[in-house]
Amino acid sequence: APARFDGSEWFRASWLTQALRGGGEEAVELSPRPVAPGPDAPEWSAITRSYLALSSEAARVGVELVFVVPPAAPGGRAAQCEGSFAALAPMLAARTGRRVLDYSCAALPDALFIDRTHLGPAGRAAFTRSLAAALKADAL
Repeated sequence: APARFDGSEWFRASWLTQALRGGGEEAVELSPRPVAPGPDAPEWSAITRSYLALSSEAARVGVELVFVVPPAAPGGRAAQCEGSFAALAPMLAARTGRRVLDYSCAALPDALFIDRTHLGPAGRAAFTRSLAAALKADAL
């Protein structure tokens, strides 16, 4: 048993239960947008340094690391897709040399979210399928 609980156990159990029940999911096509390495953006330097340290440590122990930028609900999508946040994925790719799967501009309907940044059951299922396909393509 874990030494302590943080409250996320409830949500994970709920998600697993929903996944086992299945059904009711509309087919949603979801793909990450291509990310080419890009220039530094000063507002993301501190965060990128943390990811660079993580990437270096992963490489040191032989872990293949892929960064993923999740989708945002329609109300927050413009800020992630077109604002200063849009510079983060290219900068991360350039600084770490790692692949970045960027879903920030994915045109998912509001109904697939439970709030501005968290996917509901059908959204999580679509996102998981897309991640699996992208990672499988990397492995081939």
